[in-house]
Amino acid sequence: MIEIKQLAKKFKVENPFQACNDVFFRPGSVFEALKQHNNWSWLPFVIVVVMAILPNYLYFTTVDPVWYVEHLLANSPDFADLSPAELDGMRDLIPVESMGTWGALGGLVGLTIINAIIAVYFKPQWLHRLVWRYLVDGHAGSDWLFDFHCHDFIK
Repeated sequence: MIEIKQLAKKFKVENPFQACNDVFFRPGSVFEALKQHNNWSWLPFVIVVVMAILPNYLYFTTVDPVWYVEHLLANSPDFADLSPAELDGMRDLIPVESMGTWGALGGLVGLTIINAIIAVYFKPQWLHRLVWRYLVDGHAGSDWLFDFHCHDFIK
């Protein structure tokens, strides 16, 4: 049986685009390369964000927003028992002109928040160290964030 490190040397990953492809076929060599290149994880994140934003953008640039709001209010069971005055109030609250923008912004902000929560879950010592150094010690100098990150990556 060939070791993962031997395979990683045999199939060397040279750039982040190759890593995005090879993660499905040779994940061991990609993870070995990621140990040496910390900033390669941004490319898959950007690809996922673009793929989350693109359907919202394409849908709301092709569909008539007024028809969408009318269809939503007429066919949703949540709005079935509302009076005509309440439905008019709902029409006034829905941002017809900026639905695509809010959908795209939701994809970007939502994925960023989810990734931050997962990062804190898998590396809780970062949060504990940040809270301890900044809030408890009162170390609010200009280098506190630099010191915080350096201690994590030097190990």
